[in-house]
Amino acid sequence: MPMRLRYLVSLLLFTFFATVLSAQVTLFAENFDNGCVLPAGWQVNFTGNQNPVWYVGNALQNDDENGLSMNGSCFLVIDDDATGDNTPAFVSDFITPPFDASQFPNVSLSVDVHYRDYGDANESFQVLITDGVNETVLRTFSQGGSTGDSLFEYTTVKFDLSFITASPNARIIFRFDDGGGFGWWAAIDNVLVVGSGQGENVVKETFNDCSKPSDWETQVVTGVDDWQFGYVTNPNTVWAGNSMDGTCMAFFDDDILGGAAPFSTVRLMSPWFDGTEYGRFEVNFDIIMRYYKEKVAILVQHGDGSEYLVREAAFDVGGPHFPNYIHAALDLSPFRNQQMRVVFEYDDGQDFGWWIGLDNIKVTGSGIANDI
Repeated sequence: MPMRLRYLVSLLLFTFFATVLSAQVTLFAENFDNGCVLPAGWQVNFTGNQNPVWYVGNALQNDDENGLSMNGSCFLVIDDDATGDNTPAFVSDFITPPFDASQFPNVSLSVDVHYRDYGDANESFQVLITDGVNETVLRTFSQGGSTGDSLFEYTTVKFDLSFITASPNARIIFRFDDGGGFGWWAAIDNVLVVGSGQGENVVKETFNDCSKPSDWETQVVTGVDDWQFGYVTNPNTVWAGNSMDGTCMAFFDDDILGGAAPFSTVRLMSPWFDGTEYGRFEVNFDIIMRYYKEKVAILVQHGDGSEYLVREAAFDVGGPHFPNYIHAALDLSPFRNQQMRVVFEYDDGQDFGWWIGLDNIKVTGSGIANDI
C-alpha cells in the first residue's frame, strides 16, 4: 500500500474509532514475582485427586517442556504431565482474592495464558468470573485449543468484566480439568484488573448465548439473509477463524451466500434507552469488517423513526482474521432523545462481499442530564 494511502486509511480509522481516554484504577494485579510463591489471599480447591502437581516458579519443572519460561519471570502452572499417568482425575481451581467491580462502567481483565492440549484427550482450562454465587466462563481452552507446545507460546486473554458482573466481591477463577486422562499443562501470568470510566451501562451485550437477544432487533432491508449469532461455519474461510474473542458474536457472512445471491443490506438494532437520563452517552463495541465494496454505518434512531448517522466506514476494519478486531468508541451525545437506540447497518456494496463481525456492545451514560 502506498505510504500516502496507508496514512489516509490510518487517519480514517482514528477518526472513525476515536476513543475518550479516562483515568484508570488498578483493582487487582498479580505477576507472581514476589518470592515466586502463590500470594496470600488466593484460594486453591481440588476436586478428585488432592495431590496434583502445581507450583509457582520461573521455569517449568518438567523435562518434557520445550522452553523454560513463559516470559522469563515467575508464573503459576498446573502440570498434569508431571502428576502422572493412571492417577485419579482432578479439577483444580485457583481463585484470586476479591476485588470491587461495582465502581466503574469498564472493568478490564487481562491475563497471559499458556495451554498445551493433548490431542484427543478431554482436558480443559477455563478462565471464569464469580460473584460468590454465580460463575460465568470467559474463555475455554480445550481440544485443539493449544496456545503452543512451548511454554513461551502464550496468548493474552482480555475481557471487560462489566458485561458480566458489578459485584463488590468479584473473583477470577482459573480452572484446570484433566478430564480423567493424562494431559499436559496450563500456566498463567500477569493477571491485571483495571477499572475506568464514569457513569452507568444502560446497554450491555456479549451475544454469548449464541442467539439473538430478546431485546435486540434485526432487519433485512435487502437480500435474503439476516444477522447470525454464534460462530462462523464457512468452510471457505476456516483460515480466518470462527470467532472474534473465542465466544459467540453477531456476524453477517456475505461470502457464504455466493455470487448469485441478492445483494444484502441488514440492520442490527440495540434495545431502546432513555437519552435524557444523562448528559453524555457513548457506545463501545468490538468490530471487524473485511472489505471488498462493503460499508458499515452506525446510526442513532429515535422513537419517531428519525435517524442520524454517527459514523460510516468503507474500508478494512481490523482483520483479516476474526481475532484481529478493533475496539471502537463513539460519542452519541449530539443525538440524545428520550427514546433512542443504536443501529448497526451492513451493506455489501451491491457486490459479492466478505464479512462483518460485532461483539461486546455497550452503551454508557454519564454526566448530569440537561435539556435537549
